[in-house]
Amino acid sequence: MSVSSELYKVNVVGDGSTPTIAFNRKVFNSTDIKGFKYDTTTYIETALVNGTDYNVSGAGDTSSSVTITPTSAIPTGTNWVMYSDAGNAQTTTLTLAGEFPAKSLEYTFDKLAIGTQEADGKADRALKLPISDTATSEIPNKADRASKLLGFDSSGNPIAYAQGTSTEADAVNYSQGSTGSASRTVESKLQETISVKDFGAVGDGTTDDTSAIQAAINAVEAAGGGIVYLPNGSYKTTSELVIDTAGTKLVGDGGHLNQTKILATSTTGAAIRIKDRSCGVESLSIDSDTTRYAATVTDGHGIHYEYDDVVGQSMSRGRFYDLSILRQPLDGIHVAGGFEMGVVELVTVSDCKRHGFVFDDGTRSSRSNKDLAPFQFTIKNSRAIECGGNALLLGASGETNATQTVFSDNFEALGCCWSSSSRESLFQIDSRANGTVFIAPDVEDQQYAQSSTSSTSSTRTANATPAKGFQLAGSRNTIIHPFFSSLLSSVEAGVPDVTIEHPRIFQGTYSVNQTDGVIITSSASNVIFKGSTAQTTGATNLIKNQSSGGQIIIDGKIFKGNTWSAGDFEIGSSGATRTASSGSLDIQEDVVFLQGEGDTTDSITVLRLASGVDGFNGLTVRLLNLKSYTITLVHGTDMYFRSGSNLALAQNQGVTLVYSETLSGWIEV
Repeated sequence: MSVSSELYKVNVVGDGSTPTIAFNRKVFNSTDIKGFKYDTTTYIETALVNGTDYNVSGAGDTSSSVTITPTSAIPTGTNWVMYSDAGNAQTTTLTLAGEFPAKSLEYTFDKLAIGTQEADGKADRALKLPISDTATSEIPNKADRASKLLGFDSSGNPIAYAQGTSTEADAVNYSQGSTGSASRTVESKLQETISVKDFGAVGDGTTDDTSAIQAAINAVEAAGGGIVYLPNGSYKTTSELVIDTAGTKLVGDGGHLNQTKILATSTTGAAIRIKDRSCGVESLSIDSDTTRYAATVTDGHGIHYEYDDVVGQSMSRGRFYDLSILRQPLDGIHVAGGFEMGVVELVTVSDCKRHGFVFDDGTRSSRSNKDLAPFQFTIKNSRAIECGGNALLLGASGETNATQTVFSDNFEALGCCWSSSSRESLFQIDSRANGTVFIAPDVEDQQYAQSSTSSTSSTRTANATPAKGFQLAGSRNTIIHPFFSSLLSSVEAGVPDVTIEHPRIFQGTYSVNQTDGVIITSSASNVIFKGSTAQTTGATNLIKNQSSGGQIIIDGKIFKGNTWSAGDFEIGSSGATRTASSGSLDIQEDVVFLQGEGDTTDSITVLRLASGVDGFNGLTVRLLNLKSYTITLVHGTDMYFRSGSNLALAQNQGVTLVYSETLSGWIEV
């Protein structure tokens, strides 16, 4: 019979059934049928065993096809490849001068044809040179290619490259692929980023990776700065990591999910010390082991950003992004000196023994050369949780150069100030900086009456007294849309140019009511306050304004005076009737309808605000007598009239007075 030029293999896709596989070509022996199964997900191949995994029927000299039957179902996700491998043996002997039977010739030629087809099928799956190619196809000999990689030289001929050297990457070209891109070596491409694992870092949380990470930092700094990459892992350090070349950054795979963690174990120094400008740390978690956390550590911050103690420091454009800093013996982030155009964004500091964030001119670190203080920098979407000291300190008492021009957007201070030995004040945000703007801050004392923290489960001393919110001790401060809960007070300020708009004040989880929500002392000036009693139910007195000027708007009404609930002076009022008492008249509005004591003829000698303050510069009041009797205003004691004598107001008569602090009295206008 003839041998058809059919493929020498058949593919079977598993579907959970036991198929009958037709192999439509001549097969001399059932053992000539061989096969593999492979997983369509992993592509792992496993040889099939004839007689165990499958059986073959119909083989023989007169065969035109055979049937292959699996011994069990072929599962979905597994494919079979069955093929013929008859080999190259020639078993027919033609006898000299003997019979010349056609059957013997046909058998021999069939065998040869089948062997040729099988060889062609295997050759088609091999690497081949094009028909026009003049390159050699001979690979290097065994000795030359041992433990090496097969490649091609500049002529296209096979060559063996040594492993473990730069030769392999240096010999392979890389192209970005876009129009105008230039070809370069893979080695050049890979060297764009330096990984700490290039220097032997392990990242298993147990191996000391300090030397490897520092070597990677040094290599980047030697190249003029760049990124030091820390892949996913936990990197144990036994001394502080030091960055002292501009433009160097540590970058991991993620901070808030702990993909990349620095586990500091040293009982001296910061976890990371930065000593030059334009440096940063991104996408890392920085933690301490129990020994470091329990120790008294000098300079034991998570990140210490400060130039060497010399004149002429320049520490601008620092950047901290996507960081989770936990359990440091001192502060989470401590910045001393210039931080112009610096950015802190998506940074969480939790459970540090002292403060969350500190920015000053070096006063707290006892710096001698305090020629610059942090200025013109930003804090965004960051928070301090349950630190023993203050959540945020801007500036310091006695700074040589004041910290100033700070923009904060969505900063949270939660449960800090629980340690009386660590905090500098009872204010979670204590600002001595000039020119600060806080947008939507959230300040809450979730540590009040608690014995342990919710963030790290570390045992803490409960706050017997709730903390306070803001202290503003620098000039030109603005707070817009703040949220306050479980605090003694929300804001206390005694400086010029304070603006507070639309606060929310609630008693919170622990039902803490504020006697005075916002306290403005007499040393403040140019105060602007806007609020709503509906949004400040956690304060008995919304604002206590002891300053002599400013504008207070509550529930759409304009006021001047001391405490809101005790009777401030309303500007633009519709008027109210006020009754004299023992020669005095207490007023709360700028339009007053007079009434004598006992609703009869009376004289008024003293005119003052209901809260007890005589008045404020420029305060204007319109007094009207709508009664049928006369009310006399006495000249020369608290009121001064153009006539130089007492003013008797008959029915439907009135007078306009303005207060002068110089005269300490009201003057007719």
